[in-house]
Amino acid sequence: PAAPKPHVRTLAAWNANSLIQRIQCNRPDLDRFLREHSPDVVFISEVRSPALGPAGCKKGDGQRRQQDKLSRASHSLASEADAIARFVREHGYRAYWSLAEYKYAGTGLLVKAACEQPHALRHSLDPDAAAATHQTEGRVILASFERFDLLGTYTPNNGGSEDAHARRRRWDEACAALLQRRGGAAAAR
Repeated sequence: PAAPKPHVRTLAAWNANSLIQRIQCNRPDLDRFLREHSPDVVFISEVRSPALGPAGCKKGDGQRRQQDKLSRASHSLASEADAIARFVREHGYRAYWSLAEYKYAGTGLLVKAACEQPHALRHSLDPDAAAATHQTEGRVILASFERFDLLGTYTPNNGGSEDAHARRRRWDEACAALLQRRGGAAAAR
């Protein structure tokens, strides 16, 4: 049998504000960072790549998306998906995505291919949601590794309206409830 892969030891978190833009405009800096620091895991918030949907789908059409896959719905989106996949591969990572239906929000988790991979993934703060259920805007990745769980979120900002503040309070409460529930389950092991 093959030797077990090494455990994850180093992490980096990064708000990309559009991953494809960073790859296209800041590639030398990204390459240098990954080469010099070589994190086992990179959590990326604000990926801003749309999820894969059925042919002809449009924002807000209610059609189901594959939120764990990059869209290839047009020539430009396919080109962007290819550039992202190439970047990930060239640096020796495997990518896990949680994406919105259009170029908004979205998160990604890059795990070195040479390291252990998550044995479970969730994409929602709702602990009762099915494992395949994604938060609508792709703001959550909960990856379970052998020795720890990693919760990466792209937290909504407070905004300027009471509705935005209320949304943020609900988010914070859901996040706290999930962590308390998971912490209690871990303590019971």
